[in-house]
Amino acid sequence: MNRKSVLNYCIIILFLSILIQCSNTPNLTKQELADPNKIMVKAREAYADKRYTLAINTFSIILKKYPNDTYNASWAQYEIGMCYYMKEDYKKARDSFVIVLQKYPIPRQPRILSLHLIRKIDSNDGVKRTTYKDE
Repeated sequence: MNRKSVLNYCIIILFLSILIQCSNTPNLTKQELADPNKIMVKAREAYADKRYTLAINTFSIILKKYPNDTYNASWAQYEIGMCYYMKEDYKKARDSFVIVLQKYPIPRQPRILSLHLIRKIDSNDGVKRTTYKDE
């Protein structure tokens, strides 16, 4: 290979690695998929990085793969609502919080938080300001 071919190859590899990192598809190992707690960690990392669509997709894995794990499933559903809330999609956020209330009697914490946020959304208190007035 000549230098130009090697340089082109490196640029392509760099571009593909950046593209993969920006993906909204969860990249989980078999070991991580076998443990709902590890999936939660990955989803919360995406949330902390403000990659809300990736976080929603990762939390959704718990709902699909571990529907009977009420602890993790209820938290995953709540966190999906929080992702939508942070994306300012208040209808989807509210719908996700309602699912927590309807589907998961325990644990109490996600239910309490969901109820609180539903009330904020319903009163428009939870809607983020998009403009501020200088006084």
